[in-house]
Amino acid sequence: MSTITDILKALKPPAANASSKHVTAWRWIIVIAICFLLIDGVGGRGYLPFVPAFAYAADVDFLLQLQLAAEIRNLYAQMCALAPVQRRSLENILEDYQIRYEKLTGNRYPLSVCPA
Repeated sequence: MSTITDILKALKPPAANASSKHVTAWRWIIVIAICFLLIDGVGGRGYLPFVPAFAYAADVDFLLQLQLAAEIRNLYAQMCALAPVQRRSLENILEDYQIRYEKLTGNRYPLSVCPA
């Protein structure tokens, strides 16, 4: 808590009768704070290569959709490799993935029929 208080005190303008050294130090603190905010604001939008950009909700949904689709395909391939009697254990997990995929996209992930 004292660190936040110290930072806020440093941002407070110096008194009118403060020394020029104190005023100059305060000005540098303000310049550094403004530069940090500009770099954060510009970098957050993806304009700077060394600052990671914010993700849009659509990007996150698309990545989640790709991940769920891969999980469904992998699980379905495992399930099809098993005997029909042994598939029951994986069907519930696959159904959970399908429900999550459907909530995200509005459609179930299309799957072919496992060979008997």
